[in-house]
Amino acid sequence: WMEKLMHELGAEVDPEVISILLFAYAKDGKVDSAKEMLEQKIRSGHANLIDYNTVADAYAKRGRSQDVAIVERMLQQAEEAGECLDKTSYTVLMKAFARSSQLTEAAECLESMQVAQLMPDIVMHNTLLNAYCKERKVTEARLHLHQMMQSQLKVDAFSFTPIVQVCANSGSL
Repeated sequence: WMEKLMHELGAEVDPEVISILLFAYAKDGKVDSAKEMLEQKIRSGHANLIDYNTVADAYAKRGRSQDVAIVERMLQQAEEAGECLDKTSYTVLMKAFARSSQLTEAAECLESMQVAQLMPDIVMHNTLLNAYCKERKVTEARLHLHQMMQSQLKVDAFSFTPIVQVCANSGSL
């Protein structure tokens, strides 16, 4: 409605206003409207990696398998526009895979980050660990936790809680 109002008043919709609308729509879960704002920024030549990541994250949060392709396409589009994917980009992609139960692909995101010389942090590792636990993949969860503990990561309560719960529920504690 704000964009329509600005057009009716003859006010110029500058890229900053479009960014504000994009972020608001994404935060509110209105992914189609957020995507429209991104497309408008792309057409005007003002889109940046933050814009792509924000809209991709809104799709990833829905957890629908059909949204994974949209997230992948959006991040590929960012790369084609000359943007270098960052840790946030990989986190968004990993979240999309994890929430749609594509755990092999989620794990590959960690590997891709390392190839891109971006080090996955504890949040990313916990995201994958939680996804394994959600899918009751106890063996994979234990292996991943073991790998986390052997690395330089400082494992925290968010790392242990889901695996303890899934092990307790499966009788393998």
